Amino acid sequence: MAEGLTGNLAQMPIGDMVRMLTAAGQNGRLDLADRGDRGAIYLREGAIVHATHGPASGELALRHLMTWTSGAFRFEAQAATPEATIHRPANELLAEIAAMAAERDAIRRAIPSPEAVLRLRGAELAGPVTLQPLDWQVVVRLGEATTASELVASLGRDEFTVLRALKGLVTAGLVEVEAEARPNTRPVATAAFFATLRQAAAAALGPFAAVIVEEEVAAMGATLEAFPKDQVSALVERISGEIEDDARRVQFQQKMIQVIRQAAA
Repeated sequence: MAEGLTGNLAQMPIGDMVRMLTAAGQNGRLDLADRGDRGAIYLREGAIVHATHGPASGELALRHLMTWTSGAFRFEAQAATPEATIHRPANELLAEIAAMAAERDAIRRAIPSPEAVLRLRGAELAGPVTLQPLDWQVVVRLGEATTASELVASLGRDEFTVLRALKGLVTAGLVEVEAEARPNTRPVATAAFFATLRQAAAAALGPFAAVIVEEEVAAMGATLEAFPKDQVSALVERISGEIEDDARRVQFQQKMIQVIRQAAA
């Protein structure tokens, strides 16, 4: 049934696709790609037995891949599984991942932006609030106003765990989220930099270079007008990943390294 299945995640959500493959008892590999990012999910008789994404594998990789909402996919039927790193039933895994996705949506409703300013509420609470150990750590660090992203960095915990704790404190009325984020005071890349970047990318990628540049900037959560200067190296690296020709990729990288060094001088 799934032989040669290809398409785009914008048209067929990854959750629906994986459920379809598991229900049909499929064997094979589901390859995923999104702007240079790659991953794969392996199935054996409808069971999810392995997943890879960068250096990660197993359930960690699977959870990340199941959050993708864009990119291309292809199912290679009967592709061999290199190893088995996932052992739980597929329906249990997918239900858990769906529950996490629903909780992420609830977190986004409570904390719309990682750069929104958080502070402890001064008003009296309507009732008692029970705090877990992580909640106490969050409250201590909110003695002064801070952002969600700053809080995650200071606690050294994974983002989902911290934001889930924050959402609970916001819901309980202990923490409030300011409507406006702090203004971005980080130095931004110049228009001259982006003019050179587009020119170098066009030489390596052709007429679609400008679109690729804009997509990569958006994927990094920024805009051309306010792109952080300290992120230009990461942007260049992402665009390099789109250049398939080795010689053109090297030429592009050398050109942009020279530009970045001049800007830093």
